[in-house]
Formats: sequence, C-alpha cells, structure tokens
Amino acid sequence: FGLVGRETYLDEVMTAAGGRNLVRRPGWIDAGVEELISLEPPVVVLVLASVDDGRRLAMLRSLPWKTTPRFEVLLGPDSFEPSSRIPQVVDRLRELLVGSSLDLTPEVTP
Repeated sequence: FGLVGRETYLDEVMTAAGGRNLVRRPGWIDAGVEELISLEPPVVVLVLASVDDGRRLAMLRSLPWKTTPRFEVLLGPDSFEPSSRIPQVVDRLRELLVGSSLDLTPEVTP
C-alpha cells in the first residue's frame, strides 16, 4: 500500500482540511497490510486520479481491521500534485471528512 507520510503535499492538504495524519514517517511510504491496519485509523481516504473498477476500495475493506474504519475516496488528478487548484482539493477532502460524521480532531490516514 502507498501511504502518505509527513512533509508531503497531501499531508499538508489533509492538515488544511482539518484532519491529522496517523503516518509518522516522512514522504511516500510503501507499507504492508500489517503496518496499515496497525495504525487503526478511524477514516481511510483512498486517493485516485481517476475512477477505477472498485477493486482497490474492496481490497481495503477486506483487510482484517480490528475496528473497521470509514472509507472515503478523494477523486481527481489534482489530488496528486500542487497547483492553483489546491483550495478545491482541500475543500473536497474537508467535505469527505465532515461527511464521515467524525470529530475532525482524530487523526486520519490517506
């Protein structure tokens, strides 16, 4: 799995949207199932550049979570690189987090 670590564009977007990242290491992280589920996130945000066939989300849902998180999808190519559209990406992520019925103070994992 590709996790968004600290000091990345998406980590900054998540903070601007009111979330907090459970991943402590900096950069983009390749992680196994054990590392991902050990984070025990209340929300997992799957970031996709374009619509897929749903296999990625289904795979995430099928993992042996101790407590099953809420799954959200942040869709769009603007989600992957800084641009003048950052405010729109922040707004979309904020809507997902608010729509998850969570207090935005808990940490979330993209």
